[in-house]
Amino acid sequence: MTNRISSPPFGAVTKDELDRASEVRRAEIHRRVNLLTARETEVFALVVTGMLNKQSAAALGIGEKTVKVHRARVMEKMRAGSVAELVRLADEAGVTGLPGGNGLVQQARVSDGHALRVEN
Repeated sequence: MTNRISSPPFGAVTKDELDRASEVRRAEIHRRVNLLTARETEVFALVVTGMLNKQSAAALGIGEKTVKVHRARVMEKMRAGSVAELVRLADEAGVTGLPGGNGLVQQARVSDGHALRVEN
């Protein structure tokens, strides 16, 4: 009788493979975040918290049209087809908004500790 080593069924994915794929995806998202300019990063932090363009413009002291331009560039650089997808990317990257006392986002953080600041 031969001694056979049991292997996972064909097509089965191990937890290690899933973890590695997730790690690679997060690294890719962080690479995309690092492509953003400082202003795009500020707009990104506000958009993913659900702020409207008008609210973001007021918080940043810029025009609404300027926010729209930055938002479009963020969507392009992050390769997001919708705001919902952008929020999912932010969630996967560990970008979280921290509400300030006036209800506006003061700061957001990426899971690697990099702070995304929005000054009022």
